[in-house]
Amino acid sequence: MIYTMIARGLFEADKMIYSFLIAASIRRKAGIIGMTSWNHLLRGPAPFSPAQVDCQPENPMPIEMTTFSYNLFYSLELNEGDLFKGLLESINENKEAWTEWATCERPHMTDLPCGW
Repeated sequence: MIYTMIARGLFEADKMIYSFLIAASIRRKAGIIGMTSWNHLLRGPAPFSPAQVDCQPENPMPIEMTTFSYNLFYSLELNEGDLFKGLLESINENKEAWTEWATCERPHMTDLPCGW
Protein backbone atom coordinates (compact mmCIF):
# COMPACT_ATOMS: atom_id res chain seq x y z
CA MET A 1 0.00 0.00 0.00
CA ILE A 2 2.83 2.39 0.90
CA TYR A 3 4.64 1.60 -2.37
CA THR A 4 1.48 2.27 -4.39
CA MET A 5 0.83 5.58 -2.67
CA ILE A 6 4.39 6.81 -3.15
CA ALA A 7 4.59 5.54 -6.74
CA ARG A 8 1.46 7.51 -7.62
CA GLY A 9 3.41 10.71 -7.03
CA LEU A 10 6.45 9.71 -9.09
CA PHE A 11 7.15 10.15 -12.77
CA GLU A 12 7.10 6.88 -14.70
CA ALA A 13 10.89 6.89 -15.16
CA ASP A 14 11.43 7.34 -11.41
CA LYS A 15 9.28 4.37 -10.42
CA MET A 16 11.94 1.95 -11.67
CA ILE A 17 14.62 3.68 -9.58
CA TYR A 18 12.36 3.64 -6.53
CA SER A 19 11.68 -0.09 -7.03
CA PHE A 20 15.41 -0.78 -7.44
CA LEU A 21 16.23 1.06 -4.21
CA ILE A 22 13.63 -0.90 -2.28
CA ALA A 23 14.82 -4.23 -3.70
CA ALA A 24 18.49 -3.34 -3.08
CA SER A 25 17.71 -2.28 0.48
CA ILE A 26 15.96 -5.59 1.19
CA ARG A 27 18.91 -7.54 -0.28
CA ARG A 28 21.42 -5.46 1.70
CA LYS A 29 19.55 -6.08 4.97
CA ALA A 30 19.43 -9.81 4.17
CA GLY A 31 23.19 -9.85 3.56
CA ILE A 32 22.86 -10.83 -0.12
CA ILE A 33 24.50 -7.57 -1.23
CA GLY A 34 27.62 -6.84 0.81
CA MET A 35 28.92 -3.42 1.73
CA THR A 36 31.88 -3.75 -0.66
CA SER A 37 29.59 -4.53 -3.59
CA TRP A 38 27.28 -1.68 -2.68
CA ASN A 39 30.20 0.75 -2.46
CA HIS A 40 31.45 -0.38 -5.87
CA LEU A 41 28.02 0.31 -7.32
CA LEU A 42 27.75 3.75 -5.73
CA ARG A 43 31.32 5.00 -5.85
CA GLY A 44 33.15 3.01 -8.51
CA PRO A 45 36.60 1.55 -8.01
CA ALA A 46 38.16 1.68 -4.58
CA PRO A 47 41.44 3.61 -4.23
CA PHE A 48 44.52 1.50 -4.89
CA SER A 49 47.57 1.27 -2.70
CA PRO A 50 50.95 1.95 -4.33
CA ALA A 51 51.68 -1.79 -4.26
CA GLN A 52 48.39 -2.56 -6.03
CA VAL A 53 49.13 0.08 -8.67
CA ASP A 54 52.53 -1.54 -9.28
CA CYS A 55 50.89 -4.98 -9.68
CA GLN A 56 48.06 -3.74 -11.92
CA PRO A 57 48.36 -5.29 -15.38
CA GLU A 58 48.05 -3.10 -18.46
CA ASN A 59 44.61 -2.55 -19.96
CA PRO A 60 44.32 -5.27 -22.65
CA MET A 61 41.63 -3.40 -24.62
CA PRO A 62 42.34 0.36 -24.33
CA ILE A 63 40.08 1.25 -27.28
CA GLU A 64 37.03 -0.69 -26.10
CA MET A 65 37.51 -0.27 -22.35
CA THR A 66 37.97 3.09 -20.63
CA THR A 67 40.47 3.54 -17.84
CA PHE A 68 37.58 3.93 -15.39
CA SER A 69 36.03 0.61 -16.47
CA TYR A 70 39.37 -1.17 -16.33
CA ASN A 71 40.08 0.23 -12.85
CA LEU A 72 36.61 -0.90 -11.74
CA PHE A 73 37.27 -4.45 -12.97
CA TYR A 74 40.66 -4.45 -11.26
CA SER A 75 39.11 -3.15 -8.03
CA LEU A 76 36.38 -5.80 -8.17
CA GLU A 77 38.97 -8.53 -8.65
CA LEU A 78 41.01 -7.25 -5.70
CA ASN A 79 38.11 -6.61 -3.30
CA GLU A 80 35.53 -9.16 -4.43
CA GLY A 81 37.90 -11.99 -5.29
CA ASP A 82 35.39 -14.73 -4.54
CA LEU A 83 33.07 -13.40 -7.28
CA PHE A 84 35.42 -11.78 -9.79
CA LYS A 85 38.69 -13.70 -9.55
CA GLY A 86 40.06 -14.22 -13.05
CA LEU A 87 37.93 -11.56 -14.76
CA LEU A 88 40.86 -9.56 -16.14
CA GLU A 89 42.57 -12.76 -17.24
CA SER A 90 39.40 -13.78 -19.08
CA ILE A 91 39.21 -10.40 -20.79
CA ASN A 92 42.87 -10.60 -21.79
CA GLU A 93 42.62 -14.16 -23.13
CA ASN A 94 39.27 -13.69 -24.94
CA LYS A 95 39.52 -10.18 -26.36
CA GLU A 96 37.39 -10.97 -29.41
CA ALA A 97 34.48 -12.33 -27.38
CA TRP A 98 34.60 -9.39 -24.93
CA THR A 99 34.88 -6.87 -27.78
CA GLU A 100 31.88 -8.44 -29.50
CA TRP A 101 29.88 -8.21 -26.27
CA ALA A 102 31.00 -4.62 -25.53
CA THR A 103 30.13 -3.40 -29.03
CA CYS A 104 26.85 -5.28 -29.46
CA GLU A 105 23.62 -3.33 -29.78
CA ARG A 106 22.25 -4.32 -26.36
CA PRO A 107 25.08 -5.43 -24.03
CA HIS A 108 22.87 -4.97 -20.96
CA MET A 109 20.49 -7.61 -22.36
CA THR A 110 23.22 -9.98 -23.58
CA ASP A 111 24.96 -12.61 -21.45
CA LEU A 112 28.55 -11.87 -20.57
CA PRO A 113 31.08 -13.93 -22.53
CA CYS A 114 33.09 -16.88 -21.25
CA GLY A 115 30.58 -17.93 -18.60
CA TRP A 116 30.69 -14.70 -16.61
